[in-house]
Amino acid sequence: MDPFERGVDEFLVSSESALRSGADPLGRLGWEELLPEIEGDLDARRAVFSLLRAQGRQLVTTAAPGLLMALPYTPLLQVGAPLPVATIELCSPRRGRRFLVLGAPAGRPLLIDRSGLGPCLVAPADYGLAGVEMAGDAELHDVVVDEGALVPLVAEDDAAKYRARSRLLGRWALSCDILGAAEVALDLAVAYAGDRRQFGQPIGTFQSVRHLLAAARVDCAAIEGLLGYMVERYPDVPASYDKVVKAVAGRNGRRVSQHALQTLGGIGFITEHDFHRYQSRIVTLDALLGSSTRLAHQLAVESRRSGLTELLPAFP
Repeated sequence: MDPFERGVDEFLVSSESALRSGADPLGRLGWEELLPEIEGDLDARRAVFSLLRAQGRQLVTTAAPGLLMALPYTPLLQVGAPLPVATIELCSPRRGRRFLVLGAPAGRPLLIDRSGLGPCLVAPADYGLAGVEMAGDAELHDVVVDEGALVPLVAEDDAAKYRARSRLLGRWALSCDILGAAEVALDLAVAYAGDRRQFGQPIGTFQSVRHLLAAARVDCAAIEGLLGYMVERYPDVPASYDKVVKAVAGRNGRRVSQHALQTLGGIGFITEHDFHRYQSRIVTLDALLGSSTRLAHQLAVESRRSGLTELLPAFP
């Protein structure tokens, strides 16, 4: 195990323990004090990676992704003000524009960045939350706010650099969570393959099952490798790297859950088994900040316009 893996393993154990405690895990881990250090401190980035990965493994949703996404907007906030929780903007023909927040803001202000209009800060008294019923234990809330009363912190022409970095951090966060959920989904399938017997032997000895599980393990390793590169290099990551990471995380996470389900068979479909919770979480998080399908399309368009030279360095 190399030093990177040892460090991540230690942080992951601590993060999972804090999340299981259920009592202000972000406070226990010093999350808000940790975030300003991520640009210059490799251990801080490892800790961020591990906590977000642990959320997927433990099926816990905190405000950590929103706090991380709000970090680039710090220069626009008053000195000493509490770090807000950034929302995720969604647009659809049926529901129009809406804003989602992951986890519970716990009385913090919200950072709402509207594409084309600029970022706004909303005090706790000026917004409401409506729970979104989602499978996979992903805690999501619709933000209820009067958009007409929102005052941009900065003009839209100057907002692009803050928004781009915020989305990069958000895609990093969601990809880590997807990785954690995919790893546990695979672990459940591996355990089942060792216990379930046919023809007098565990099904895990059958070549077809072994191939499924091996392919799923490779898919998890690919996500971890791309995230590891980001942890090592941030903030100096190639352009569009966040899209590459999120696209691969969503695609591979879905593929891992499909291979795991093929191994589990009928038991994977019943609510009494935990597998469906991890599969649903992967699908839910893949849909936020660009699905794997949409991001892959965007990357193809970008590569066609500018050539592959700008995207190739994104792959370690």
